[in-house]
Amino acid sequence: VYTACDIGRMVTIIIYYQLIPRNTIHIIDCTRIERGGINDTAQDMKKKNYTYGRHYWPHDMEVKEFGATMKRIQIAETLGVGGKVLEKEKDKQEGIECVRQIFPRTFIDKEKCKELIRALRNYRHEYDTLKGTYSKNPVSDWSADWADAFRYVARSAIEVEYESGWNHQSIEEAIHQASLEKNPYR
Repeated sequence: VYTACDIGRMVTIIIYYQLIPRNTIHIIDCTRIERGGINDTAQDMKKKNYTYGRHYWPHDMEVKEFGATMKRIQIAETLGVGGKVLEKEKDKQEGIECVRQIFPRTFIDKEKCKELIRALRNYRHEYDTLKGTYSKNPVSDWSADWADAFRYVARSAIEVEYESGWNHQSIEEAIHQASLEKNPYR
């Protein structure tokens, strides 16, 4: 099981638990932690009792917690849940395009991931009736936390596919290609 999460200090933490067999992504479980930290995240991962491949963390794991002497990723390592820190996206739209690329081959457990499914259904851009267009950026509400973390699912899946030899593009090329592709599922 691989994990991908979005984590911040004193904010909502979203953790996705995923299997990535060739050409598919299976989200088998997910967790939302309110106002938690690295310790809460590690506890959740350990109580799930899965056998883990790698934990994928957001770029902000490279910072230190307020008053701490270690970076967040170092704390995660001492708690037994270290992993790979993904680079910061050049822009949010690139991550959204990665999600669009993997979504048609993603399966989500409908029992363990009810809140995720509800969030993805509610994630949206505002429509400007005067201009007749949608806003550039998505609405920033509760569903955005889940959708933001889903971008890490997409990026981690692309990386696992590359490392496994299923995708021969470099990770950067695959992410860039995803941002250019015309996906029929939009």
